[in-house]
Amino acid sequence: MGRRVSGAEVRGVARPRGQGAWLAATAMALIIAGPAMAQTAAPAGQTSNARQAGAARAFDIPAQPLSRALAAFGRQAGLQVSAAADAVAGFNAPAVRGTMSAEAALRRLLADTGASFRIAGGTVTVARGAASGAAPTADGSILLDTINIEGSAETAYGPVDGYVATRTGTGAKTDTPIIEVPQSISVITRDRIEAQKAETLPEALRYTPGVLAQPWGLDPRFDQFKVRGFEITSVGAYRDGMRMPTVGMMSWAYDPYGVERIDVLRGPSSVLYGAASPGGIVNLVTKRPPSTPFHEVEVSGGSYANKQINADLGGPIDKDGIWSYRVTGLLRDSETQVDYTRNDRRFIAPALTWRPSADTSLTLFGSYQHDEASAYGTLPALGTRFANPNGRIARSFFIGDPNFDRVDRTAYSLGYAFEHRFNEAWTVRQNLRWGHLEADQNVLYGAGLRADLRTLDRAAFTVDGKLRSFTVDNQVEGKFETGPLQHTLLFGLDYLNLSARSVQGYSDSTYDPGVPPIDLFQPSYGQAVALPPIYQNNEQTLSQLGLYAQDQIKFGGFILTAGLRQDWATSKLNNYIANSSRTQDDNELTWRVGLGYEFDFGLVPYAAYATSFEPVVGTDRLGAAYKPTTGEQFEVGLKYQPPGMRSMVTLALFDLKQQNVLTTDPLNPFFSVQTGEIHTRGLEVEALASLMDGLDLVASYTYTDAEISKDTDAALVGNTPAVTPRHMASLWLDYTLQEGVLKGLGLGGGVRYVGASYADNANTFQNQAFTLVDAAVHYERDNWRFAVNAKNLFDKTYVICNGGDLSCVYGPGRSVIASLRYRW
Repeated sequence: MGRRVSGAEVRGVARPRGQGAWLAATAMALIIAGPAMAQTAAPAGQTSNARQAGAARAFDIPAQPLSRALAAFGRQAGLQVSAAADAVAGFNAPAVRGTMSAEAALRRLLADTGASFRIAGGTVTVARGAASGAAPTADGSILLDTINIEGSAETAYGPVDGYVATRTGTGAKTDTPIIEVPQSISVITRDRIEAQKAETLPEALRYTPGVLAQPWGLDPRFDQFKVRGFEITSVGAYRDGMRMPTVGMMSWAYDPYGVERIDVLRGPSSVLYGAASPGGIVNLVTKRPPSTPFHEVEVSGGSYANKQINADLGGPIDKDGIWSYRVTGLLRDSETQVDYTRNDRRFIAPALTWRPSADTSLTLFGSYQHDEASAYGTLPALGTRFANPNGRIARSFFIGDPNFDRVDRTAYSLGYAFEHRFNEAWTVRQNLRWGHLEADQNVLYGAGLRADLRTLDRAAFTVDGKLRSFTVDNQVEGKFETGPLQHTLLFGLDYLNLSARSVQGYSDSTYDPGVPPIDLFQPSYGQAVALPPIYQNNEQTLSQLGLYAQDQIKFGGFILTAGLRQDWATSKLNNYIANSSRTQDDNELTWRVGLGYEFDFGLVPYAAYATSFEPVVGTDRLGAAYKPTTGEQFEVGLKYQPPGMRSMVTLALFDLKQQNVLTTDPLNPFFSVQTGEIHTRGLEVEALASLMDGLDLVASYTYTDAEISKDTDAALVGNTPAVTPRHMASLWLDYTLQEGVLKGLGLGGGVRYVGASYADNANTFQNQAFTLVDAAVHYERDNWRFAVNAKNLFDKTYVICNGGDLSCVYGPGRSVIASLRYRW
């Protein structure tokens, strides 16, 4: 969305070309100023359109038909463009590249067309000739009947129309076109989340290349995913660019209804985000208060007695739009495909924005979420993956006991996003969030299958945990030129502090009569299960400070991105049972460099190298602290965004290694040594498009060749890591009729393929490949929308075993949800 400006008409203002070198020297000092800088903001109404139209900015518009060129201009200038039909028809626009004002760019685009323009209230109006009875304005432009060329300009943090996002704030921590980031990125937009009726983060990621959703099978306790063969659940989940930490059984599972978009950044990303898996990160972008009124209420229901109501309300509070709000929330009561289990949720996320001028904004975010869910437990491979002489274990079989099992989670957070622009070159931002999570779990799961192949010993596991986190990210961004080079310079200082207290109990029926076994084929419930003895009472703290710098440089068609980051991390583990404490200090330097070239027809080939690190808590048999695991990646790729079309195709080839992986110590199997290495190579292809009015497409293919390249156990070297399929592919199409009696009626359908994978690192047996079909039918008329979504339409039964022959879980069966939405 474009910046809010006053209604005064403008003609354009020349921009001083001072390079601001002295500001670069003081940039880090500015970081700590924080929200106090809001005091420099201009009073409401004082900012005029002259700033927006006269502000110099980088334009990169290839030669193309004038209508498409004006659309590209609107996106890059942050302005809405309207034009008379006869002003654009039949004209071609020249290429416009370089740093200049919006007015200067427009003059170049409209040269030799005979058209005139004016900029008023954030809107560009283009007209041709003099209409009868139309009086020219002071600058010679006139107002005629117009056609809309482009809506409000897309930003990296706001809504996207359709499935094809063109900008990201995740890939570089600046609002950057996706094709300019030298790293593989996917964006799942709000429209796509709604079309597929994704109710969890893993569901929203199912059609994304390089991502394996729910690699441990169905488990509502966690948002689980692997990217490029690496598990990123623990350190790869972010919201608004700040980590949502997971420690043990305490995990955030933020509801996707509160999300505007989901950015998936594949490959090492420590240069901007600090400690992270080499696979990448998943960043949720929270819904923000809109500048125009928006209201929706939806009710839905379906399989497993699912009943849900959700609402999303927002808009300006005052007539000047200085204050705006948003409140998003839902209530859900639902069972699941497993007997005696629940998936209930209460969620609300209010937000309030204060924007006293076009240069200053402060948005407050809050969230509260309470879940009453269940753990499904793991089942033996005999009876699920393989035949059992006693029969097949039912998909609805509950391994626990309704008198014992429960999973309660309460999470709430409070934070803000602050931004102030000093001038056309320099901007400061500060993002901050405080979070608190409580987890209370009683879970029974499989501990061993007896000789009769039907009696399963069970383990009782309890968790009482609290997780507190504080995150702040300070940034200074500068845009300037040095000769022919156009710079977007970023300095940052971020800090994470978390404290996790966990009390855990464990016992199993192999030695404790208080934990009864269960018959897999004739289960008996309501048995007495004793609370297990406490075996762990720990408190883990982590403080991480990161200092980073990045420069995005454009020269000609080249785009160079280079970044460097230094992290200092201190972790402490207090063991209250052993009355002991251990502190560990780590520091690591990570970096990224990438070079791309943008051709006039929208193609950008690129090559990049990036590194990552992740601290490992613990000591070896000699008492030496473990070093962080490290990652490094070479990536080459192509990004293609045809000018004037709502489509994007990306292709990436990568070679990724993770070093310092823990492996069993050959001199003492109760300890580990850091001599392991995992090596993955692969190919990812993604196509997003709106092929014609009403038709949207998502297609992806993933090839991953992963191996354990080093390990103290020679038998594991050369094996494939557990649950890492070599092939994955998906296709989703959605078409809505645009005219006729059935206007507003739409059909959607998708196919997801996940190839075979091994159940453990020893590669003892494989999980079978599976293909699932999703479908949707929807009808939209006036303010109403009715939809029916089916996931796993043909109710395919499949099993995922992750960790051996006692770690199998059924995948989700068919689920049908009907929904009715009203917007106004």
